[in-house]
This record gives sequence, C-alpha cells and structure tokens, in this order.
Amino acid sequence: YGAGLEEVIHAIARWGARSLGVPRREDDIDREWGLNAFPALFYPERARGLTETYVIRVDDDAFTVHLVDGRLRTELGETAETPDLNATMDISTFFGLASGDFPPETALA
Repeated sequence: YGAGLEEVIHAIARWGARSLGVPRREDDIDREWGLNAFPALFYPERARGLTETYVIRVDDDAFTVHLVDGRLRTELGETAETPDLNATMDISTFFGLASGDFPPETALA
C-alpha cells in the first residue's frame, strides 16, 4: 500500500539533499545513510537488464550496491565477492555526482 509513495519520498530526499548541501564533518550522519540515498538516486529504466555489483566508499562509509536484472538492493559495508566496480570518493564528490553538478568524467580524472 505505501509502496506507491516510494518515488515521492525519493523525490523529496533528492530535493532535500540539493537544498541542504554537503554535510559538514561535524554533522551527525547516520552510518546507514547510503541505504536510503542509493534507492533515491536509482532510475530503474536505465538499469533494465543490468546485473552488476558495485562497492562505493564515501569517506569512512562503505556500501555495496547490487543490481540484479535491473532491480536494486543495497547493503552496508563491502561485499566479499569481487565487485564490477570499486569507487572511492569524499562526500563532496558524492553529492556533486548525485546532484548532477559534477560530471562523472571529471570524477574519474
């Protein structure tokens, strides 16, 4: 029943992230923040048919993102399996990529 509100909640989360900006070091952030961030940033139509595993490290936090036939599942920490992508970045880079303000090509440089 509540699943119909999922995209609305994700849109509010994206708006809030853009409005509030990058968290400061002294901000108290729940260590599981990415478990909500990745689904909010996910576009299922772009992942259709894709099966891959990514490990994303943002500052001291690590998340595993699984795509299975285009469906998303996130976990706290790093997977024991070999991921298709290992990415490490600071929180400013993550927010820049997530907001679209920072092109992926620039992050790879």
